[in-house]
Amino acid sequence: MHDYKIVTPEEYTKEHVDYIEQHIWSTKTLSAQTDIMLLIRDANSRFITGSDASATKFGLKQGSDFAGKFVSDLPCPSAAACATQVKRQEHDLMQTLDINKTLNTLNIFEFTDGLKARIGKHHIFYHQKSNSILGVISVGTNAELKDFIF
Repeated sequence: MHDYKIVTPEEYTKEHVDYIEQHIWSTKTLSAQTDIMLLIRDANSRFITGSDASATKFGLKQGSDFAGKFVSDLPCPSAAACATQVKRQEHDLMQTLDINKTLNTLNIFEFTDGLKARIGKHHIFYHQKSNSILGVISVGTNAELKDFIF
């Protein structure tokens, strides 16, 4: 097992920046070809980028509009109201230093497309070459009642 460490944007190397730019490009490509709900945040919980589908759900025009914002800055009031909880959950996930660890959340917000329940699956965003944890990648899916019936 590798010993990972959390790296904040102030500590990024050129290698980290190049790696992040690759993920930004990949997110733009996925946005153009799918309706994936995807968000990438740094170790300080500041958005790096997001997909276009996510942007429109949170009241932004396009995925790149997430860059530099915190959850509290989103024009979706019900999501912004949960910013402290989101930051704590992401911090706790990263603090495990376990790149295989994931966190599932049920998010019930008044999105731009109405009151919706969405499942967020949060993964540690890591750079394997440097054993660095750079933040969190989140993928959202629409929650269906059948997902909760056993």
